[in-house]
Amino acid sequence: LLIPGTQVMGWSQNSAEDPQGSPTVEINGQHFSGVGYELDGAANQDPILGQIVINPPLDAVTEAKITTQDYDAQFGQAVAAVVTAQTKSGTNSFHGDVFEYRKTDATEARNPFSQVAPDAVTGRLIPSAKYNQFGGSLGGPILKNKAFFFVDYQGTRQILGSSARVTVPTALVQSSCAAANIAAGTGGCDLSDYLVHPGKQIYNPRVAGVPAFANNFIPAQYLSPQALALLAMIPLPNLASDNNADNYAGSGSGKQHNDEVDARVDEQLSQRTHAFGRYSIFNNGISSNTIFGKAGGQGFSSPTNSFGGTASGRSQSAVAGMDIALSPKLLTDFRLGYLRYHVRTTKYSTADLATQVGIPGLNIPGQPFTSGPPAFYLNGDGLSNFGSALGVDACNCPLLETEDQYQIVNNWTRILGTHSLKFGVDGRYARNLRVPSDSNRAGELSFSATDTANLTGGFGLGTFLLGDVTSFNRYVSVSTNAKESQKRLFTY
Repeated sequence: LLIPGTQVMGWSQNSAEDPQGSPTVEINGQHFSGVGYELDGAANQDPILGQIVINPPLDAVTEAKITTQDYDAQFGQAVAAVVTAQTKSGTNSFHGDVFEYRKTDATEARNPFSQVAPDAVTGRLIPSAKYNQFGGSLGGPILKNKAFFFVDYQGTRQILGSSARVTVPTALVQSSCAAANIAAGTGGCDLSDYLVHPGKQIYNPRVAGVPAFANNFIPAQYLSPQALALLAMIPLPNLASDNNADNYAGSGSGKQHNDEVDARVDEQLSQRTHAFGRYSIFNNGISSNTIFGKAGGQGFSSPTNSFGGTASGRSQSAVAGMDIALSPKLLTDFRLGYLRYHVRTTKYSTADLATQVGIPGLNIPGQPFTSGPPAFYLNGDGLSNFGSALGVDACNCPLLETEDQYQIVNNWTRILGTHSLKFGVDGRYARNLRVPSDSNRAGELSFSATDTANLTGGFGLGTFLLGDVTSFNRYVSVSTNAKESQKRLFTY
């Protein structure tokens, strides 16, 4: 990022799909896929997300180069830049190290804007946060002057505490809605708290002429039992607010663990021939709760990432190579490479929330990719978004992705007087299975203020409370299409 013409993409991957924090970058105005990453002469890039697959620990790297122009033809698959790195090899002497880096929340100060109420579970104002990274490396001879080894390990155990301010309905709304008796047609939801702000008057879209609800009181006969069941899962405000927005502060922690191992062997087969092999594996797991508990909402995987859910992944890289000096003027090198990126994510809950509260057609029996909570979008208009989706808790869940890439490279260099001629071949075979939920396969339901507006007014929370089975049924096609998409992906 210190290179001229380089910038981070406007969007970033969530911590579930990018546990190593590899930024997706654009260089000299080119698409991120135009940046090529190589490790020990073999590809080291996820082509879907544009990120590095294996980030070796610093102790394992002996060289790194970044070239943005005039690079050799062997890097022709890149149009923006080439980032090459080499791992260490052993020597005739044993060298190694061990390390640990640890920090906790013991000396952290609380956020006075969002960390104002003790956590319901831990009783702490500051969510728990710990970071512990440890590992080591060792290199040395297998046969002196002949064969060498190098291995390293790095582990990370992390608890990331964060907090957030969101919007929940006022205590008056929640108490009156809880007392509404839909079966008997008595009581109702009192939203008069919002009348102090122009534009929050609610109109009845089910009656000709669209009359206003007097004093913003919605009688029980118009209320949605599904909406009331969901509202009962939302916590009460715990912050004072002049405009009844950002009136709830919550905190939580995301847990992450990573383990990485690199192993390399080098052998000097002859004075002219050198061979090596390396294998790297990176295992990771992450989990985070959500601000509204079983109702979902923003997650707490990190202060800058709102992922809420669980994920596990395994990335692998293997390469074997040989360099041969056939003569002082003719050189050749071979590389055999294998790269694998695998990740699986699930929602914060696999319970069929839509089915539980009586919304039909979203959680489809026998289709696990449609399980779990749907997404509810009110965009803070009386209630922040909740449930689960990319736009709610940054969770592309459920997600299953496995990428494999096989590579064979052979380069030849011929010295001709004061010139050199280089030619070769780079052959790759790639496979990819990605079953995403860019649009939540359990459904995404939006409640707009315009549905309860006349020429003016309208309120997203009012639209939500007026929703019925008929309006919820409009979204059944979301899950049906996702189901068909899932079939097609697996068929291919």
